[in-house]
Amino acid sequence: MKTLKNGMLDVTPTGRYLAIVKRNAQKSPLLRLPLEICNKIWMFVLKRDRRHEPENVRPSYCYAVCWHLSIIQVCRQTYAVTALLPFAINSFHVNSRMDRRNLLQLLPGQRDAIQELFDMDYFLDERIEWPIHRFHGLKTLYVEFMVLPVLGEYLGPDGEQAVVNKIGARSEVPDLEVHVRQ
Repeated sequence: MKTLKNGMLDVTPTGRYLAIVKRNAQKSPLLRLPLEICNKIWMFVLKRDRRHEPENVRPSYCYAVCWHLSIIQVCRQTYAVTALLPFAINSFHVNSRMDRRNLLQLLPGQRDAIQELFDMDYFLDERIEWPIHRFHGLKTLYVEFMVLPVLGEYLGPDGEQAVVNKIGARSEVPDLEVHVRQ
């Protein structure tokens, strides 16, 4: 099996797999469902429902990726449709440098599918800045400062807008929406 430029598997059926794909399309109860119903099933299985998680536990990247991902491995057709969905439909929470490192180790296609990111441990110091520009599909970034002395050092007279401008200048992501929380 080959990989695509984005690191994901190329599941285009070839050779003996053509017959299997055809059989699956005809006999699989799931794959025969209308697309709208299949999409609802994928969302139900792969989207995290944060309402059922303990309120006093800060979510982290590691906690967020523990979905029921086995559905993606069922066959080539489900992989083709669902491989990037967990990354596109869920919010990712970063609480530590370890979470950042884990996110950066994702395949490029997985990173690019992430649309919403909560960074609960953000620093504007260039020495430890992480490359937000590597998340090409990112639409919304929520930044929360946990260390108040650092917050005062960077906010200055312009406050939150200075933070938004500084992140925007580094992001290279067009139309990135940045929200700052204290």
